[in-house]
Amino acid sequence: MRGTRWIRENLGLALLAFGMAFALWAAAVWEENPPVERTLADLPLVFHGLGSDHVVFEASAERIRLRLRVPRAIEGSLSPQDVEAFVDVQGLGEGAYERPVQIRIQRRGIQILSVDPPRVHFRLERVESREVPVSIPVSYTHL
Repeated sequence: MRGTRWIRENLGLALLAFGMAFALWAAAVWEENPPVERTLADLPLVFHGLGSDHVVFEASAERIRLRLRVPRAIEGSLSPQDVEAFVDVQGLGEGAYERPVQIRIQRRGIQILSVDPPRVHFRLERVESREVPVSIPVSYTHL
């Protein structure tokens, strides 16, 4: 009984101490490894889920520009290969569409600040193929 009474009376102080310790830890980490802004320009835009029977026409963008907030410790080693920009077209049929650009980042601790353009307009067309016989008459002449 006496132990539960002590916990009840001191729970507020324990939570306050924990909160202050966490704030001090966060400030130390922030000071040691502050975030910096980094821009990745000219990233290729990929269309995910595109079946072999469809093709993308008249896309309003083929490349994007991405602004990121990155911990200083990894800022120098961040490369365009760590980021994938894509539009999900899974299940879409023929027609005109506007879809958001989605970003997949392979590294942790990176925050996306902006994507330019944030949305892409495009048209999906069905690809048709057929085999047709072709004959080419060939004539040989001797000189």
